[in-house]
Amino acid sequence: MNLFVETIGSGEPTLVLLHGLGVNGATFKPLVRVLKWPGRVIVPDLRGHGRSPHAKHYGLAHFAADIADLLDPNARVQVVGHSMGGGVGLVLASGFFGVAVERVTAFGVRMKWTAEDLSKGAAFADSPVRWFDTREAAVERFLRVAGAPFIGPGILLLPGIAVAGAVAVRRRRWASLSPILWALLYLGIYAARLPVTYQHGRYQIPVLLVVVVLGWEGIYLATMQARRSPARLLVRAWAAAVVAATLAFVVLGARAYAQDVAVIESEMVDAARWISTHTEADDLIAAHDIGALGYFGGRRVLDLAGLADADVIPMLRNEAALADLLDQRGADYLMTFPSWYPALTACANLVQASDGRFSPQQGGENMRIYRWPSPPVARPESCMLYSP
Repeated sequence: MNLFVETIGSGEPTLVLLHGLGVNGATFKPLVRVLKWPGRVIVPDLRGHGRSPHAKHYGLAHFAADIADLLDPNARVQVVGHSMGGGVGLVLASGFFGVAVERVTAFGVRMKWTAEDLSKGAAFADSPVRWFDTREAAVERFLRVAGAPFIGPGILLLPGIAVAGAVAVRRRRWASLSPILWALLYLGIYAARLPVTYQHGRYQIPVLLVVVVLGWEGIYLATMQARRSPARLLVRAWAAAVVAATLAFVVLGARAYAQDVAVIESEMVDAARWISTHTEADDLIAAHDIGALGYFGGRRVLDLAGLADADVIPMLRNEAALADLLDQRGADYLMTFPSWYPALTACANLVQASDGRFSPQQGGENMRIYRWPSPPVARPESCMLYSP
């Protein structure tokens, strides 16, 4: 395996820094900047991570074998590993890989895995790719998700992206196509894996950089090509339209921002302040929108959106699974808009509702707080998530 490796310094002993699952060697950059190590420092990206290639098989032994290939069998080696990297270091030190490891420092390594933990991991790994009933449904889903970056001036920049891409192909500058391919892949994965779209398409924001830069590059290239032809007036009008649309959407965006802030203040913040004064310090609050709750509530939070708790991602919008999760985690309260989780709210007892006016004015609801009836507390008769 031809791993991507950064090497600093020379001599012995050799220090190997091993990252955890889902990240890469760049996580050690702050450490490397201040590290004063007398010998060589090796910082690899493990297979399937960062800039290293993918492989058919993955496991601690596979990772350890890859690292052993980087080392001289006679070298003095010490390993620092974070999370999964700590496990890789310990396996490398077993002696089965022809490397004499003097010391392993492992931190953040989970030592005990319950049967439930293993079953959750297996279920997530085996979760199928999302399939659509028809080609039209798949296209509609992709366009609905992918369309957010092209609202307003973005749609006017789309032809510029096409021009920039066509010029790159004509000049055989294949690397110039990589931002376009990355944006399409990003939006495709988002559409396929996440069951919901989010407000204003905020998680598609990384794509905006591609849209703006390549869109304006296309306008510039079109201007250069048309500078001695009548089409130059059309290109200038196109550029002026992009500027005008951008200015118009600054105004519209400011208005939308003000409305969003008003809703957040009168709903999320108001509910969070109620929780901070009416609940116990060790209560666990389940909520879909955790920003204001985390800042003003001062309580433990169970994130139903999955942004701060990866265990939730496979069960997004699966209210029966979420109800089981709330029971398992021992949730005390549920904070949500009723329409977001109608089945969950039917299984809980309402204790507080905000009286903000901005959300109803925009066609929304008031935020509500429910007492979650963890067993053995009886559930309301309206609850349909559990068998009688």
